[in-house]
Amino acid sequence: MQNLKIIVFTIVVVIGAFASYLWLKPQSETTETTENLGATGTNQNPEKENLSREIIDDQEKLKADRIEAEKLANSVNPWNSPANFEEVKKWKESRGYYSAADLEIYKNYSADTIEQLAKGGDIKAIYQLARLKVAEGASKEDIVNIYLEAAALGSSQALGLAGMMATTEPSFSRFQGEDGEQLYKKEMLEALSIYQVALIRGDREVLEQVNQARSKLELTPEEDEYIKTRGAEIYSELEEKRKSLGLGPFDNSVPQIVKNYHDEAVTGFKRFMKTQ
Repeated sequence: MQNLKIIVFTIVVVIGAFASYLWLKPQSETTETTENLGATGTNQNPEKENLSREIIDDQEKLKADRIEAEKLANSVNPWNSPANFEEVKKWKESRGYYSAADLEIYKNYSADTIEQLAKGGDIKAIYQLARLKVAEGASKEDIVNIYLEAAALGSSQALGLAGMMATTEPSFSRFQGEDGEQLYKKEMLEALSIYQVALIRGDREVLEQVNQARSKLELTPEEDEYIKTRGAEIYSELEEKRKSLGLGPFDNSVPQIVKNYHDEAVTGFKRFMKTQ
């Protein structure tokens, strides 16, 4: 019995040693190949060297291809990464773009509190004030002017909201008279002029709204020039008001990442429209 145990143990040891040999043999050959590649003039197997070199070259090429693929992806959509998205988000917040969560608390404030905060220069409170005035039935002009108050404080989103409020529809009764078409175009030109201020400030978020507004009109070159001139006038008025508040001139700088983000947004919108 004891002899049987010794025989079994010996067999197990032999099998284990042979398995270790089979496992370690390829690794030792790989190490030997690598060492041979690094030793000039000492390699005794040129075919093995060529094969190993081809493998290394392929690996380097794959690595280079991945790098090029990443560069290509970044050139197409370089803003779409956590760090870059955060930069876009910060820029948008600096231009008055806030999340629903940011604005939620203002819904709980009284109208008097909202008005006081708005007078103190709180852009979020100004947004809420405009909503309250809409609910009260205030005139379109009054609400546009409320948004322009936020625009003077630096919000370019407020310009988009003001432009949207100034935009109108030709089906309204006041446009049905003899001068209705002319009056309609006049109001639309003012809306487009407000959007133009946002574009002057480098905020291309309004491009979709601009395109939608322009699609309702047939504009002459003279009217296009009017939009630019009137937009520049509104911009100057807002900047003068801003300076009177001690805030200084507008900062219209736009980081490259934000420009890329806007480019991607415009491209995506065009792709979406083609599917409609």
